[in-house]
Amino acid sequence: MAYGSAGRTLSRRKSMQSQDPNRRLQMKLAGVERQQHFIQLASVHAEDFKTRVAQHDRENSFPFENVEATIGVGIHEHDRAEELGGGGVSVLDFAVAQERLAPGDGPTAVAINMHLLTVGIYADLWRSGEESLRLIFGIHRTRPPDMAWGKNDPRMSSAIGMGGLADTTRSAMKVAGGFIINVRSGFGTMSACADFLNETAHYDDPERVSDVWLFMVPTKTPGVTIQNNWDTMSIRCSASNDIVWENVLLPDKDVFDRPARTVDIFINLLCSWGIAPLDSC
Repeated sequence: MAYGSAGRTLSRRKSMQSQDPNRRLQMKLAGVERQQHFIQLASVHAEDFKTRVAQHDRENSFPFENVEATIGVGIHEHDRAEELGGGGVSVLDFAVAQERLAPGDGPTAVAINMHLLTVGIYADLWRSGEESLRLIFGIHRTRPPDMAWGKNDPRMSSAIGMGGLADTTRSAMKVAGGFIINVRSGFGTMSACADFLNETAHYDDPERVSDVWLFMVPTKTPGVTIQNNWDTMSIRCSASNDIVWENVLLPDKDVFDRPARTVDIFINLLCSWGIAPLDSC
């Protein structure tokens, strides 16, 4: 699957200037009402999570019950596209809700943030024309899957690799029908309960320029091991563990083809969905 360099762009919404004043006012009011709804949900969760945050911090235990609580009321999928059964919220909606949730339990808010920004990114990639992503949103409809990242690469400057997104020293080896991955990655936030893991790996295509593969695999894929080595002050319970990939086979169809050291559509979306909500936490 290829995107970014293939020339796809996100479909543009109608210009606000082309709409009549009443329509613009209605849209603004609807947006405020939607934000208030999610702020209220976050307030309820924050007060609940606050009762357990000290215990989880002392025990360095992951708050599974907090994640399950957000799934129960739909927050877990509120930034999925409406066309795919989600709430279709904006980055601003997401950020203000996270800002309210974090005072109750900062590590939980950060952990959930990593899942939600992934949902938002993939929803926008789907809107851009990547139809294969529909399958991600079609699985586990009764219980949305948890998604985590583990992309950090301490051996490459983030000024070059953007934390493992634009490039990485992790490498992929081509085999018949796919690729073999032997890597180690860090900051796998929310990895303790993840159903799927997202990762990147560098591949030097002999016929083209270098690429950075983006791939997502089930956590229980043979060769994938989530370490239990995260123990950092004030955010112990985010489960931002290292992830080890030993001879993991990736079929060609499960790999997203991206140019290395290029700000493509994926990185643009990550900055949009990631920076403001994470700073809000």
